[in-house]
This record gives sequence, C-alpha cells and structure tokens, in this order.
Amino acid sequence: MKLCECGCGLPTRPVPETDSSKNWKRGEWLRFRQHHKPPLKDRFMEKFDKTSNGCWIWNACRFQKGYGTLVKDGRAHGAHRIAWELFRGPIPKGMQVLHTCDIPPCVNPDHLFLGTNDDNMLDKAKKGRISMKLTPNQVVSIRQLASTGIRKPILAKQFGVNLRMIYRIVNREAWIHVQTPTF
Repeated sequence: MKLCECGCGLPTRPVPETDSSKNWKRGEWLRFRQHHKPPLKDRFMEKFDKTSNGCWIWNACRFQKGYGTLVKDGRAHGAHRIAWELFRGPIPKGMQVLHTCDIPPCVNPDHLFLGTNDDNMLDKAKKGRISMKLTPNQVVSIRQLASTGIRKPILAKQFGVNLRMIYRIVNREAWIHVQTPTF
C-alpha cells in the first residue's frame, strides 16, 4: 500500500492497466488519489525556467498580459502572487505584488516586492511604461471642485483628461483608492 503524495494520508491504488500517455505501468501504485494534486509548491517549482539574468520565467498557462497562472483552491491565481506567498508569506489586503525586473512572467521572489496600486502606477510611470496624467492630489481637487458646482467639461479641459474620466473620478468609479477629505 502507498499513501497519496498530496499529504492527505489516504491510500492510493494499484494501476489497473498500463497507460504510456500517463506513464503508468500495471501493478505499480499511483502517486495520487483521483482528483488529488501534488502540493502547491511542487506544482509551482516545475513550471518555470531560470534565465541568466536571474528571472524565473513561467512556462505554463498565462493570463492575457503575460503573467503566469496557477490553480490554487480551485481558482486561477497569478503565479507571481503564489511565488510571494510560498517564499515570503501572506500578501496583506490591498497590496499588489510588483516586479523589479518588469517581466510579467517572472516568478523569482527576489524580483518581487509588495506595493499599493499607487506604488504600481508610479513605478510604471517612472519606468516609462505609462504616462501618468493625474496624481492623487489632482483627483482630490477634481472631486472638491466638482462638489462646488464647477462643470465637468471645464474640469476635463483644466486637467487635460477626457470628460468620461472626470465623470468616473467624481462618481468614484476611477481612482477609488484615493480618499477625498470631507470638510
């Protein structure tokens, strides 16, 4: 008898018939019970290649923008976030996992750091990956000016953004993380 390698402690069963596609040989014991998976760290460690620049490039499934994905608790998670949790610990609520190397499929924990959404936007702007049209202080000003009755088209022209962005800021659909002080 052999126990499931997922750590559940339950016994597996012998392979009923040889199946070369699964690398099974009749009579050998299965490594896992049906629907059980290897531990998360084992699954993680087999899905990247190390490069000469120190990046660990994810070579399995990826999200559309190139970030690696790995299923945890039945849901797809960013592989870089799982890397942080496996090697550094829990990610505090509201924090993001950012890359020092700016390579989305990199999962090397030495290339990752925690930051807020604002930190991420500023990091992108500093590195020339986005143009930051507004600052958090300008967002506060837009909300305060709009609350005094200044028309939104005037605000859009004054701050150099489109009218839709002004509406989204005022209605707290955009820049929702920026708190506007009440007087």
